[in-house]
Amino acid sequence: LANSGRSVNLAVKLFKINPQLLLGTHGQHSRDKPVFSGEGSMHIVAVNKRLAAAEAMVRTAVRCLTPAQVLEMLTQSVTGLFFKEAPMCYFGGSVIAYLSVFGILVPVLQLLESLPAERAAAMHVRGKLYYKYSPLHATVMAGRVPEFDALVKYGADEFAKDADGFTPMLLAVKMGMRDIFLHSLRHHIKTEWIWGPIAAYKLPLAGLDTEGRAGELSVMELTAESLALDNTKEMLLDSFMNGFIFHLFIDKWYRWARYYWAAQLGVNLLLVCSLTVMA
Repeated sequence: LANSGRSVNLAVKLFKINPQLLLGTHGQHSRDKPVFSGEGSMHIVAVNKRLAAAEAMVRTAVRCLTPAQVLEMLTQSVTGLFFKEAPMCYFGGSVIAYLSVFGILVPVLQLLESLPAERAAAMHVRGKLYYKYSPLHATVMAGRVPEFDALVKYGADEFAKDADGFTPMLLAVKMGMRDIFLHSLRHHIKTEWIWGPIAAYKLPLAGLDTEGRAGELSVMELTAESLALDNTKEMLLDSFMNGFIFHLFIDKWYRWARYYWAAQLGVNLLLVCSLTVMA
């Protein structure tokens, strides 16, 4: 299966004749290390954004292969030196991640309605090397909002962490992807009650604030970093969510942070005075 229209059309016909070919992968190897390996046909049609071919391949797989074999096809993951460099290292590696990054995931997910368990399992496959991105992480890096919503709808783990400890929501903040961050928050909101035109919603602080747990990443920490991207820093402005994140800082300051700051300042002043007297 080469990256050309004629090759893809021929491959789709061959898959219908022999569906087992869908399970095959190929790779190119150097003498010492693989340049790339584990690449399946679904990866190739995804990179070339060939939606019709992807749909035909999935229909053939669902109709002619066993559920275990369909899962095998959907969980193929690429590795190798070729995928170490940008932008390939951000694609996640798995079939679902590639379909999402290149914008043809949503129709394919709908074709897997008869295999919900296999579809759910495929959405949890991570890249094998480097950032170990899940499909949601890769979708964030690509800025694909419709695919992000579709993955969450079908059960992708919003709290999965990559190799650096970032959940998809935190990765969206780090990269300044404000639209995806907003969509992630909407999925976390829970309706408490509705009375006519009035409603009350609850938004858990998990991921937004460390809530006193040292060493954990949070939205508040990422937006306040001195080396943060401009798009990330702008999330503190009143123009973004009416200053929601900024007001989290204000509330935290008045509740206890100012007392902690004052105590730390007092200790530092005491230390300076002690060293001055001893000198």
